[in-house]
Amino acid sequence: RLRTADAENFHVNLPLRGRAASRSGTGEPVPTARGEGLVFSPGAPAEISWSADCEQLCLMVTRTRPVGLSAAIRHAVELLEEGPSEPWTTVRLATEVHLSVRALQEGFRRDLATSPMTYLRQVRLRRANQALKTANRDTTTVHAVAISLGILHMSRFAAAYRQAFGEAPSDTLNRPP
Repeated sequence: RLRTADAENFHVNLPLRGRAASRSGTGEPVPTARGEGLVFSPGAPAEISWSADCEQLCLMVTRTRPVGLSAAIRHAVELLEEGPSEPWTTVRLATEVHLSVRALQEGFRRDLATSPMTYLRQVRLRRANQALKTANRDTTTVHAVAISLGILHMSRFAAAYRQAFGEAPSDTLNRPP
């Protein structure tokens, strides 16, 4: 039996014969046998128990630490900025940039101090504010601007807009030029 300190890298454990039971952090132990592998992510201790006849292949994959915005996070930001009206979810965005959901969330937290969906809401609010300021108030509605940006919940939008800009979206739209 072995218990490690918090892992700093990714570890892949694959029994070649015998059995092992492994757990990451406080999770439940996961039994593995020949041909079944387990990947440990960085950031938590690992605990592994082996049967007496266990032979195991262990690989360590070094975790790189990007400087500033990593390429994948930068690409995610570009996608959100270029297509704020898209029906984004964290899963869809992670898939688009070839990251796990957890890696995407951690990258946004690390590089932008926010979550992907909070960033998207900020983009949508900023775009709504710009659109409402420049719109023709005789032919444009707040609802139309919101829908064009993928905003579907008008009451949540109005509350978030008021918090961000200190006024209702309709006030911005109806302000004289």
